Amino acid sequence: IQTMLNKQDMMNAQQYYDLVMTSGQEYTWTSEELRLLSAGESTDWQDAVTQLGTFQNYNMSVAGGTEKMSHYLGIDYYDQKGIIKNSSFDKITLRYNMDSKVTDWFRAGARFNIVYSNLMNINEEQDSLYGTMFSAISSQPTAPIYASDGDYFDGFLNTKANPVAMVELLDKGTKKMMAVGSVYLEIEPIKNLIIKTDNTLQYTMFRTNSYEDGRMGQHYPVDGYASIDSNFSRYYQTENTITYNMDIDDHKLSVMGGFSASKNMYESSTAVSKGLNPVTKYNNLTGATDHGPNASYQSANTLASFYARATYNYGDRYLATVTMRGDGSSRFAPGHRWGFFPSVALAWRASEEDFLKDTKVNNLKVRLSLGRLGNQNIGDYRYQALVSEGGSFDDYILGGNIATGAQYATMANPYLTWEKANQLDLGIDFGFFDNRLAGTIEGYYKQTSDLLWTVPLPYESGYTSSLTNVGALENKGIEFTVNSVNINRSKFSWTTSFNIT
Repeated sequence: IQTMLNKQDMMNAQQYYDLVMTSGQEYTWTSEELRLLSAGESTDWQDAVTQLGTFQNYNMSVAGGTEKMSHYLGIDYYDQKGIIKNSSFDKITLRYNMDSKVTDWFRAGARFNIVYSNLMNINEEQDSLYGTMFSAISSQPTAPIYASDGDYFDGFLNTKANPVAMVELLDKGTKKMMAVGSVYLEIEPIKNLIIKTDNTLQYTMFRTNSYEDGRMGQHYPVDGYASIDSNFSRYYQTENTITYNMDIDDHKLSVMGGFSASKNMYESSTAVSKGLNPVTKYNNLTGATDHGPNASYQSANTLASFYARATYNYGDRYLATVTMRGDGSSRFAPGHRWGFFPSVALAWRASEEDFLKDTKVNNLKVRLSLGRLGNQNIGDYRYQALVSEGGSFDDYILGGNIATGAQYATMANPYLTWEKANQLDLGIDFGFFDNRLAGTIEGYYKQTSDLLWTVPLPYESGYTSSLTNVGALENKGIEFTVNSVNINRSKFSWTTSFNIT
């Protein structure tokens, strides 16, 4: 069970009446409020919209298999009745995993996860000024829940909605389903050579049906308001690698090459209507007297990558990693979609050297890294000249009639490409006296070029701004961290940490 933890301590009706009269505000008390005051009663709006919440959760799993195959199946069900009246949330999750060793050199597996949820009547997120709890603590305690004619009272000072009408009349439900599945295949044709492919597919469907009854208060349309919001996204990814590991005495070498590609597609639609039958609500929008604004949207982007990595370890003392990758993004202009991002990292674990093994130095490691990163976080189709239609400035007179036209909303940039950042890091990790004194000293230098920046344009150009690769940015600094264990006993310990940048 669940209950409201921090109920606000509000005035009763008489206290509120005295406050308003003392303040000298010009307010005409309604007959319903005077009737409530004369009876010595008050409306506790927090109690009126809340209840004792309950939740229950059940899960079951079955696992098993053989030496060559293992399975796992799990089911989880969660059901909650909210603290706010007529609110609820339920979810069911189904998960399945399978791994199989078909032969000594061939392995395969699968992962599936399906989640379905249903959220009902939560009116807090998008419109907090008219949310249930905001209205409950803002509505005057002199106001009754119902007027003398039996309808919901609608004469509020500070809010434009009746909290009880909101929880009783609002019909808002969000249904969401997400399904994720992946399958991998792995072969080892010769010892230490592993070829693997991992493929993932994800579907997400989301739909919100909402009906706001006009009796909920002045904030809501008198003749009712209904909306349907739905979106659907699909994500595909394939990851393919070939890895070879070699160990010869103190020499350890690992080489990996791979290719990956992903595609993300998203589409959404919104339908809005007013003047509806309160019986059919959002189930028959065509019967409404007023439609719109309606909207739809669709977008997609792809990313392809080639990469290779080699790591070398000699006696756990000398470490090196070299990485090369090329990424192509559909978010950039044709001919400028590919970027090359190499990196190298070197480390020397000096504490493993013979001349330091009998000293108080437990850990001493010097490391250096140099690499390039890319940024494509700009949204889709930004290199194109996007068109806007149907706006307030898109109506034209043609042949005596009003026609809706279109206009360019953004300027095209046929040279838009990756933002690049080159970074150099140099660090020292140390530990002395069984690591009772340890820390890190690190310096970094980062230079970003081809910044993706929205540049303002003069209005006479016909545009307000343009996304461009322009300018550079430099970041550099030093970080120092030290940790100490001053006292470490069974009944008392004292540690210290210090950091400065």
